[in-house]
Amino acid sequence: MSATPFRKLASASFFLVACLALDSCEALKFIRGKAALRKAQIAQARLDANSLVVSVQAYHLDRASFPAAGDAGEDMRITTGTKLMSILTGSSKEHNPRKIKYFQSREAVGGKGGLSWELDDGRRSVRLLDPWGNEYFALFDSDLDGGITDPFDPEKKLLRGHKVIAWSAGPDRKTNPDPRHEDNADNIFSWR
Repeated sequence: MSATPFRKLASASFFLVACLALDSCEALKFIRGKAALRKAQIAQARLDANSLVVSVQAYHLDRASFPAAGDAGEDMRITTGTKLMSILTGSSKEHNPRKIKYFQSREAVGGKGGLSWELDDGRRSVRLLDPWGNEYFALFDSDLDGGITDPFDPEKKLLRGHKVIAWSAGPDRKTNPDPRHEDNADNIFSWR
């Protein structure tokens, strides 16, 4: 008679261990899936940042100026808001009268990862958003000195040969002017 309760206990224990093993496998799949998604988002952000750099360089070659840039002087910092992206997508008649599409990308889904077309005061506007829903940042060599100072290098090293650089605030959606600040640890750069 004592064998029956032991068998029941062993059977219940085996069932419990089997359930825990299955749950652990599912948890691992979930964790791996999240890690794979994050890697894909980082790769997409890097691709978009580099595509932005190439499109601004193409505009500069055609027009001998940077889009939305003012007078020559210090290097100009801008985000991928309506002003810049309407020029690069050919929507701005004033700054791109031939409507050349220097930048093309997929449309943002849910306000994340791509071109976000919106209505602004009844006019169609566009912004480029990273996979986390933020605009990218770009820095132009507006002073034409042949390089851009790396905004995230504590030594303020000059990036020679770069006319444009771009970056995303990354998964934490934060960036900080202090190069050593922890908010910059996951930023995604076009030049690194």
